[in-house]
Amino acid sequence: MRSESGNALFLILIAVALFAALSYALTNSGRGNGDIDKENAEIMVGQIMGTIGSMQQGFMRLDISGGYDQILFDDSAETASGTCYDNNSTTSPCNTIGLFNSDTGVPKPFLKDEYHYTGVLSWGFITTQTQLSGTELGTTAADDILRLSYMPKTLCEALNKKLNGSATIGSVSSYAAGTGWSEAWMLEDETFGLYLGPTDSGMALDNEGCVTFDGGNNFDFYYVFKER
Repeated sequence: MRSESGNALFLILIAVALFAALSYALTNSGRGNGDIDKENAEIMVGQIMGTIGSMQQGFMRLDISGGYDQILFDDSAETASGTCYDNNSTTSPCNTIGLFNSDTGVPKPFLKDEYHYTGVLSWGFITTQTQLSGTELGTTAADDILRLSYMPKTLCEALNKKLNGSATIGSVSSYAAGTGWSEAWMLEDETFGLYLGPTDSGMALDNEGCVTFDGGNNFDFYYVFKER
């Protein structure tokens, strides 16, 4: 009896191990080619749009009632001696606050491995003169454009279907009419970074939502946060 019990326990442990291995394989299938199944894509779309909604509500609240010259994509404290970014130009002193400062009540956006398949995963603002479908957004001043980098194609298509009614993926490119750009971002470890683009160019988007920036191998998500 003791031998039979031992054998049964051994078989159960083998079954558990095989089930775990199968679950891992199913969960990670498609990650190598940068794709996910449509059901998971729909779930992720809801999570991403919910995150954007939370950030946008906090941004609008600060923009309307805070009296800030600029709301930065970081967790910096409110200050009257900060730096504002317009394309790749800076102005200081400037009245600023980080969108994710503890006093704003806006949580940092979450990042999941499933949201990307290569490159560096990040949320961020690109502040630059922007055209959408060939039309200038706002004025010729810099617009605040939210970006989520390196999306799987299936998720990219699902986001476009949600935003635009079509899964068609456009492209992003630069155009000479702009005056450079600045980019602030948050990485998976919740650290923030900033880069000033030196080139005399703006950003041209075929559509709001997911676009390809290299002809179809990598996809980024762009969302207009604030037109200037």
